[in-house]
Amino acid sequence: MWIQRVAEEIQIFLQQHIIRNYLRPELLGVASPLARQTPNDSSEISESILWAVPKKRRSLEKRMTRRFGSKHWGTSKLVPMNHRIRVDNKTGEFFVLGQLAPRTFRAVMDETQSIQKKVKDLFGKEPKNAEVGVRYVGENKRFGTGTKIVEMETERPKFFSRSLVEKNGL
Repeated sequence: MWIQRVAEEIQIFLQQHIIRNYLRPELLGVASPLARQTPNDSSEISESILWAVPKKRRSLEKRMTRRFGSKHWGTSKLVPMNHRIRVDNKTGEFFVLGQLAPRTFRAVMDETQSIQKKVKDLFGKEPKNAEVGVRYVGENKRFGTGTKIVEMETERPKFFSRSLVEKNGL
């Protein structure tokens, strides 16, 4: 950089003192290369000042990534749409596939809690070391020996299958 600066100073000196006073370019028929070029000091000034503006514009992709995040990197700021939501035709409420609708789930939980309460009353404070069978009204199911039977006062709900090892139509 300093060599370039020294060369420019020498050219300016030659142009101002020797060429201007002794050799006139219009008589030579050729203009000096420095006569066509003007020294540009603004480049040095602009490089030495830190301007508070960006030098390059951000691409659209980078702007949108900063604004909304990226699903690929796990920084997405958007709420993903759940395509697994369905409507229960019986109750008319929404549920996620693979799960029960809230009212159906509540009915199953209520029935399960009533069975658990009966089992608790049956065993009392004794250890629960025997098999338990649940018999609803109108059933004549026989259980094996050593099985304690819990009698329910209601009919078996449709969502409770007869054999809990089998899958129901729910």
